[in-house]
Amino acid sequence: KTYELELEETKANALAILNTSDSALLLISKDHCIISANDRAKVLSHQLFREPVKKGDQTLEVLPEKWHEEYLRGFEAAMKGQETKSVRKLRFRSIDKPIWFQFKYTPVWLPDGSVNAVSWTATDITDQRKSEEYTLRLLQRLNLANNAAGIGIWEYHFESDETKFDDKCIWLYENKMGVRVGLKEWS
Repeated sequence: KTYELELEETKANALAILNTSDSALLLISKDHCIISANDRAKVLSHQLFREPVKKGDQTLEVLPEKWHEEYLRGFEAAMKGQETKSVRKLRFRSIDKPIWFQFKYTPVWLPDGSVNAVSWTATDITDQRKSEEYTLRLLQRLNLANNAAGIGIWEYHFESDETKFDDKCIWLYENKMGVRVGLKEWS
């Protein structure tokens, strides 16, 4: 009896963790049957497809046909033990704006080393993409302003240990300081 209570508590804790996730999460059997779906998956599927996913649904019936090829490719890779990720910009009739998603397919292993199911995660990364696009636009505007002001820019990337120069910086080094740069990147 104690073991059963502990098991139920563990299941409840795991479910609580899954339901607090910002990602839609489906656990899918080998035959494409949904074993479980977290709350975010149910809300998102209702919002986008007008019907919440539920245990027992077939993924190929739930997902739009135009998603099938990519879904099957990621699913089959996961069934072979490979984790895969993809990022896609999608438009939905029910929502007037495009949404960026990162899809992740993760194999679910059994103790004997075989793959039993696939964990499919869809994470809305629209805000992250908007921030990246805004930052790139801002850097482009800054670069234009610096060029107009005669200011050169260089960047040092700590991870790759490389220095990158813009055209103005190269021109200033070569023409004002007499230093031969020649390339946009030095290692």
